[in-house]
Amino acid sequence: MANHRKRGRSATVVVAGATAGMTAILTFGQFADALAATLPGSDAVVGVGGKDDTLGERIPNKFGGNYVPYGGEFVEPAADRYYPVHYSATLPIDSSVADGRQPLIDQVGIARTQVGPNGTVYIVGYSEGSLVAENYKREINAGTVDPGGNVEFVYIAAPTVPNGGIYARFPNMGPLGLLGFTSTGAAEPSPYAETFITVEYDPIGDFPAYANPLSLANAAAGFIYLHGDPTPDATDLNDPDAVIVKTVGNDTYILVKTEHLPLLQPIRDVSTAINTTAFTEPVLGAIEPTLKLAVDMGYTDRDYSDPATPTRFSLITPPKRIAETLNQLPGALQQGADNFTGGSPATAPPSTTVSPTTLAPTDRIAAKNQAPKVVATNDEVETPKKPVKRPPVQRRDNVRDAMSDVARNVRDTFKPKPKSGPDAGPKHRAKPQRASDGDKAA
Repeated sequence: MANHRKRGRSATVVVAGATAGMTAILTFGQFADALAATLPGSDAVVGVGGKDDTLGERIPNKFGGNYVPYGGEFVEPAADRYYPVHYSATLPIDSSVADGRQPLIDQVGIARTQVGPNGTVYIVGYSEGSLVAENYKREINAGTVDPGGNVEFVYIAAPTVPNGGIYARFPNMGPLGLLGFTSTGAAEPSPYAETFITVEYDPIGDFPAYANPLSLANAAAGFIYLHGDPTPDATDLNDPDAVIVKTVGNDTYILVKTEHLPLLQPIRDVSTAINTTAFTEPVLGAIEPTLKLAVDMGYTDRDYSDPATPTRFSLITPPKRIAETLNQLPGALQQGADNFTGGSPATAPPSTTVSPTTLAPTDRIAAKNQAPKVVATNDEVETPKKPVKRPPVQRRDNVRDAMSDVARNVRDTFKPKPKSGPDAGPKHRAKPQRASDGDKAA
């Protein structure tokens, strides 16, 4: 996406909290807090909900209400300055989005009357609602509507994210009669500030870039487990461990990391239902790092290094991306072996819930994982001459040791051969593997 005019933002840091008012049009589900950080009186929020949110009631729940960028952080609007858009919010999408046009224009006008010409109206759209907001922005660009002052756009789970949105991946898909939607491509550049907030592996805003079967299967599971309205509600956008933040020109792109692959969640659900988590979780923890590596190969990157470039879906995975994945394989195998040893307990659906922090805005970047620990193994592994029956615990230990040996052998394969001669070092020196951005844990 083209660079926009850059707008400076204050570096003031205030911990975002909850606010409510008895006279609110919609309550935010939390008690009033005199210390809560909210938008100033000159600002207001207009919310456009996703599918089935015809009254915009769910928008205030997103990210605990702290979805509005203000003063270098994310805060929530005062309850009496939230203006929900009422529209059909249903399928087919094209007609529903068109139905939201005039209500959005009307609500922006009401909000403008409240905050005045010098105030800022934040237009927040979720999923289908983000398309209503995008069309409104394009009308502003075309000069057919006038917002009456400064506006900023916040798109949550938007299909128009330039590098990841499903509309950006397939920009030439015309009207499909049975589905009733038209891909409008990537978000259009604008002189107004925009913030795109996307949950990792949600295919609406984070669709694979390449025809990787595992990536596509994981995306399908992601639609079920991650795209639903409750998913982003509890995430703290000010926590650097929870999000990756990238600023390009006047736009801000935020990727909310997920803890586990959606692809494995059905197994975890069944395991929880039949109370076998203690047995299945070590196995899932062992295979998930390598499986995640294969899934992530279907994306241009996983560090959000280039979110603003419109990127279409491709049937071919670039050789460079394959090579990057192979280089990360030893670390993933070792991490899997470590997880198997420790059990890696986690049975909840792919979670984006994190604990709040008070870091400064300049520090609001995702913290990279530490390099996978290298587990020392014996150079010689005894092999029984004939089959031996082992108790379950011993079989588990043998599998763990075998996985560690495989990881060590693969790692040694990728290491440069030592120089010969008196100055050559030990032949079996293990070096920690550095986890690259593509292998960050969700």
